Amino acid sequence: MSKSYYELKHRKTRVVFVANYAAFYSGNFIASLTELEKQLIRRGITVLYVFPKNAPFCNWEEGGKFDEHHAIYTVDFEPHALTVELKNIVRSETEDSYTIIHMHFLAWKDIGIITRKLKNENCMFVAQEHMRVDFGRGHSGLTLMRKCKAYIKQVLYKYATAKCRMIGVSDAVYEDLCQIRGKKSQTYMVRNAISTSRLDGSRCNSLNLNPLRDVVIFGTHFERKGVDIALNAVIESELPVRLVVLTHHEQDAEKRLDALYPSWHKYAVVEHVVEDIATVYDYALCFISPSRSEAFGYAVVEAAYCDTQVIASDIPGQNSIRCVPGIQWVKADSVDSLVDALTYCYEIKSNQSEIIKVQKETQRAYIREHFGLNVWCDEIMKVYGLYEV
Repeated sequence: MSKSYYELKHRKTRVVFVANYAAFYSGNFIASLTELEKQLIRRGITVLYVFPKNAPFCNWEEGGKFDEHHAIYTVDFEPHALTVELKNIVRSETEDSYTIIHMHFLAWKDIGIITRKLKNENCMFVAQEHMRVDFGRGHSGLTLMRKCKAYIKQVLYKYATAKCRMIGVSDAVYEDLCQIRGKKSQTYMVRNAISTSRLDGSRCNSLNLNPLRDVVIFGTHFERKGVDIALNAVIESELPVRLVVLTHHEQDAEKRLDALYPSWHKYAVVEHVVEDIATVYDYALCFISPSRSEAFGYAVVEAAYCDTQVIASDIPGQNSIRCVPGIQWVKADSVDSLVDALTYCYEIKSNQSEIIKVQKETQRAYIREHFGLNVWCDEIMKVYGLYEV
């Protein structure tokens, strides 16, 4: 049921963040939720969290006491246990209270089960879609069988999320949702935000990078992130640069690099992802994201805010941040286009570094204004119906 701002303001309202999130580092996601929690508390709204049992809370806050500073429930993230826990939470308050259940990283099947089981409870369902949901719709060469399966999945997705206010984290994800659910179906677009305070200030050079040599890329999702494209571009450029592949799975990345080019050690190194990512960005020649698929592009915005140049592939989801000035955009799956962009980065860093300094001030000001946490929180409040116009 939908409530007006006036109704929610004058009754006890709670927000429950349900997040299937257990990453080793807190990152922008936890920073966004905790900032939203602060703003909700200022409005007199109680905030609770539901996380998986294996969530590493000790890594999510300085001092390792995240679970002591927030009201947290932990549960096995399978539909039955999750539904039982949520029903207990909703029913733990008085009959006139109202609960907003905001779900993250849940499969559409689980969303459908939760909304059906809690349909008679006094609550609102909001689900944030962090990934593309095109079900292969844009892929050419699909067989008739795969087209039928994709269509059936879209119908089931629409049914499972029918009782939810759905949020797409980028233009591309929003368009996916609208194609499935329709534009008049309580579907919203709220671009992801970044916590700029995590990136401000001077830092040590944690990986001993060389700002005239090292080209950084994320490679945990090796093929999707385009690490193969990046390696080929570094080799073909013949520049004195080195590819630095950051990953959570070093051995897997090294095996994939071996399969691509046995002599890859001449052109690349593999390093474990670090939590304080600004210690990497600030000392790199450039950060590159030649991805084949992205829902948004946290890393591109973060890197653009830091002291490095940025190159990104012009693909749906990632190109929703084309508005950020100073990013070099390259053709998808194009080694030649990436070689040209790397050459430009190297030359401008070597000969015209003052241009980069001016560009950085423009980028940072734009990102603070358009991708800051306050902007994101305001947009989420509107989805909840808690934003006073």
